[in-house]
Amino acid sequence: MTDIVTLDEAKQYLRIDYDDEATTLTTLLQTAQVLVRDVARLSNDEKELLIIWTTPKVICAL
Repeated sequence: MTDIVTLDEAKQYLRIDYDDEATTLTTLLQTAQVLVRDVARLSNDEKELLIIWTTPKVICAL
């Protein structure tokens, strides 16, 4: 799955300087991506369009 928001981008946006919660944050990012794809009714082939439609602020707001 192509990341809409990378772990580093999310950490920078959220101002997280440590790696202690990297697994949790990665899981949350993946879950948000699936939710956005489902809400937008995109197939796996169309998931690249999510990068155009979303920003880190939108993903973090979910």
